[in-house]
Amino acid sequence: LALKMETLDTPFTRMKHVEMASASACSPDDGLHKPSKTDADDNDYHIRCGAYTVSYKRIGIVLYTIIVPAFEIMTMSLIAHYTNLPFIFPSLGATTFLHSALPDKLPSSPRNTLIGHSIGVLFGYTGLLLTSLDDHPFIGDETEGVSLARVVCVSYAIGMTCGAMVLFNCNHPPAGATTLIVALGIIRTLPTLAVLMAAVAILTIETWIITKIFRRDVVYPIWSNEHCKRKSDSES
Repeated sequence: LALKMETLDTPFTRMKHVEMASASACSPDDGLHKPSKTDADDNDYHIRCGAYTVSYKRIGIVLYTIIVPAFEIMTMSLIAHYTNLPFIFPSLGATTFLHSALPDKLPSSPRNTLIGHSIGVLFGYTGLLLTSLDDHPFIGDETEGVSLARVVCVSYAIGMTCGAMVLFNCNHPPAGATTLIVALGIIRTLPTLAVLMAAVAILTIETWIITKIFRRDVVYPIWSNEHCKRKSDSES
């Protein structure tokens, strides 16, 4: 007969259970413990709050992702304030999140960021031209609304943007928001579109400088992190 070990009830197993319970009852629980080698963050102290445990490193990363995006968006907003130009727009928020929370991932690289937003601007603007909406106001205007031409415009813009990013291997999800910003007429003239791309470039430069100074645990590339990936693969 085959018996599962958990179903055995012998004096030996009962003794082991008692010993394990005693050991856990006598272990100190002062809210701070040194993780074992099986923990994800070696050589890093943890803070325990009930059943939830968080490392000091994790707390530092959380603080980093609070302070850095706030600082970067603040600088772009100040530039917009003093120049009276659209250096701040919704998709920058998503981009700065990727830069601060996932700096070593491919979608966060300068290459994907700049090319992705450029693709979004390109197809957003060509959508306006193809539907003759380039001189129409933003859909929030009382006289505009969402016409059938606008439906065609935004559908074309988002579809072509997503397809082009996959085709050229430059995935950057915030670019999907950028193409809608253009296709909806929020930012639609060529000079303001140039400002939009300048804002993306400034934000990316900010991220590169800040990451080099404060995030020694990750590699944020000058252009693409493909070589960083190959390097890590060869080291492993």
